[in-house]
Amino acid sequence: EPMPAAALVPWREAQDWVRNYLAKNNIAVGQAIGIHPGASLRHKMLKSDQVAQIIRGIRAEGVPVILIGGPADRSLIDEIKDIFGDPLVPSFVETLPRLVGLCTYLRGLIVMDSGSSHIAAALGCPVTVVFWHHEFQVSVPLGNNVSVVLPPPGKGIESIPPSEVVDAALSMRR
Repeated sequence: EPMPAAALVPWREAQDWVRNYLAKNNIAVGQAIGIHPGASLRHKMLKSDQVAQIIRGIRAEGVPVILIGGPADRSLIDEIKDIFGDPLVPSFVETLPRLVGLCTYLRGLIVMDSGSSHIAAALGCPVTVVFWHHEFQVSVPLGNNVSVVLPPPGKGIESIPPSEVVDAALSMRR
């Protein structure tokens, strides 16, 4: 007999926390795009100024942005906010249950090659994954709503135009 499909469901406390967080920041459910710029290794990450340009591009389309990061990402998020220069970009320091909860309420998530991409995809959240290499097939999240952004052949992640990430993320829908 086949096994039932696995389901990932956010805890009630996490759902409540996320709803309160969105309300406090005047963000409607399903409206914001999250950006998780962190990854386990620096070479897997966009530069802070690239992330700031992505935020500008998404916000120029009237879409709110939430910067997402765990405790190890605090300095990275602060650096991005300093470059961006707008204190109105809400940041969200996650616990795993809160990340799961947030992914159920986002319009989409932009993420580097990290575990957050798999969590979001498992929840059905549209995911734009920015990979640092062309051998991404072994680590791309499973799901029907995953888009991949790659650097040009022979180049690094820093060569990805922020506009390409913006376009990919804005084209994703639940």
